[in-house]
Amino acid sequence: MIIDFHVHVLPPEDMAAFTGTQFHTQHQGSQQGRAPTTIENALEAAKIGGVDITVISNPIHNLRDMDRKQQLERCQRQNRFNAECQNKYHGSIVGMASTVPYGGDEFLREFERAIKEDGLKGAWITSSLQGKLSRRRRGDAVLPARAASSTCRW
Repeated sequence: MIIDFHVHVLPPEDMAAFTGTQFHTQHQGSQQGRAPTTIENALEAAKIGGVDITVISNPIHNLRDMDRKQQLERCQRQNRFNAECQNKYHGSIVGMASTVPYGGDEFLREFERAIKEDGLKGAWITSSLQGKLSRRRRGDAVLPARAASSTCRW
């Protein structure tokens, strides 16, 4: 079995924000106004490469330019999109939940909801945000929510 563990996909409504980031303006797809990070492209690449399971996530780099409310909305949108893809392509797509580990109770509740209700399989946590690194003491709050959730089963 071949598992591709690192594939970024975006909800269609977030494509413009993706192509507008400084990093992505250097890529051909972005120069043409298209982000290459679609679920359709991920599925096609898996088919070509003989990949059995594709794990989807998004580093959501644009969180650094948002306030906490916008960050939470962005995480919620990404989590719901990943869950929709996981359900639609059951068996070939596995989704990870996005969160900000030191964002507060709202982020923990959203993370727990994404795991327990949507069935996402793990966490995708940005390593730095607005000049702050995700330090262990700040990230510890994620662990109780994950521990309270059901065991991860693919």
